[in-house]
Amino acid sequence: MKSHLRLRSACALLLAAALTAASSPALGEEIRSHFDSDSLMRTPGFFDLVVFGEQSKETQARWLVLTDPNPPSAPYRLAQVNVKRPDGSIAAALRRNSELQDGTVSVFLKRGPGRAGLILRMADPQNYLLLLANTATGELVLTSERDGKSTELGKGTGTV
Repeated sequence: MKSHLRLRSACALLLAAALTAASSPALGEEIRSHFDSDSLMRTPGFFDLVVFGEQSKETQARWLVLTDPNPPSAPYRLAQVNVKRPDGSIAAALRRNSELQDGTVSVFLKRGPGRAGLILRMADPQNYLLLLANTATGELVLTSERDGKSTELGKGTGTV
């Protein structure tokens, strides 16, 4: 259980269906979310920024739109810039008013220390699936959170 907390802790950058539509897209329709219309060094306009689990005033999540020459929608990307995350805490950027059925989601992850991932099938902060990637090693872990209890569903390795 403690390893699950560590895995979901420090430097979590979670994009929950970051590339989904503002409403359910039509079958076969490609919807792309980007940060081109957001102000640099500000929070993005179409995300709800939340923290699941342990929280403290000193280590609140801080999300900013930053410049980056390499994201898929250059020149901007979203980043959780506070690296002091308490164990058992997940900082999440949830795409507002989104729903995706039978679709594909892709995200841009930057190699380096920390963790990033996707929250899927979220009913509430106690019930969701979490795909978390270690951005230094490429280790992937799929976890189910049900009524606040974590269960590891699978592990693998990906390319970051």
